Amino acid sequence: MIKKLFLILGFFFVGIAFLGVFLPGIPTTFPAIIAAWFFSKSSPKWNEWIHTNKFFGYLVTQWEEKRIYPLWGKFAQYGVLFLSNLFFHIKYGGTWSWVFTIFTIGLIIWSLPYPTDEKEYQKRIKENKKLGWIR
Repeated sequence: MIKKLFLILGFFFVGIAFLGVFLPGIPTTFPAIIAAWFFSKSSPKWNEWIHTNKFFGYLVTQWEEKRIYPLWGKFAQYGVLFLSNLFFHIKYGGTWSWVFTIFTIGLIIWSLPYPTDEKEYQKRIKENKKLGWIR
């Protein structure tokens, strides 16, 4: 039962990721990563498919192996979050708009420490080795 639910959720997030490939303002990377997680728990066949997909297989693999979140993905995420906040403040205002803003700031802070490319990843590995955090 739970595997079927995870499979359905995986396809749902793949659908969002595919929309993000073609429509501006809809994220691609984050839904693809979520879909990969659901597929890893439900279906080896679809897990393999998402990792080899030409649209976002590379993004999923980079995230899983090195926690690399591409710079363009971060900028797209921040842009969509800014527009969402703007519309939310205009439409609703009040306490809920501040709750939404705090949630948005939390998402941005969460995404900041992740490297944006292979070069930055290697630099961080080197720094962590110097500090003795990894061997």
